[in-house]
Amino acid sequence: MARAAEKHQSDLLELEDKHSKTRQALSALEVEHHRMGALVSKLETDKKRLQADLRGFEERKEHLAREMETLNRQHQLEVDRLTERFATDRADLEHKVLQRDERVCHLDAENADLSQRLKKMSDDSEKERERVLRRMTEQIRVILDDSPGFLPVTR
Repeated sequence: MARAAEKHQSDLLELEDKHSKTRQALSALEVEHHRMGALVSKLETDKKRLQADLRGFEERKEHLAREMETLNRQHQLEVDRLTERFATDRADLEHKVLQRDERVCHLDAENADLSQRLKKMSDDSEKERERVLRRMTEQIRVILDDSPGFLPVTR
């Protein structure tokens, strides 16, 4: 029986040692469980914050997409307006160039006509000058022929 009591005592000490180690392990597990709980709580908070950020980013993305669409429409309208204005301005300029070319042709024709008339006038003027000179010479001869004291002018 002494042996049984020793064995019982030894078993009891072993059980107490195992119980103490189990309590320490349980205590460590409880600390770890508490730490994990805090970590899970932090992760859940971070998850909620990230989901809110994601919603915000999605809303911002949608807003920017609408803004980009609006800007693209405005840009296209401006491009269309400028293209139309360019076409109109170009047509106006081409019309003005044609008018100018027509006017240049008309002025060239007028210039040629005036040059011909000037040449004719110059020729006519030379003939008229010679005629007037002959007439004046003739009148001077008549005057000299009729004047006393002058000898008649011979031709």
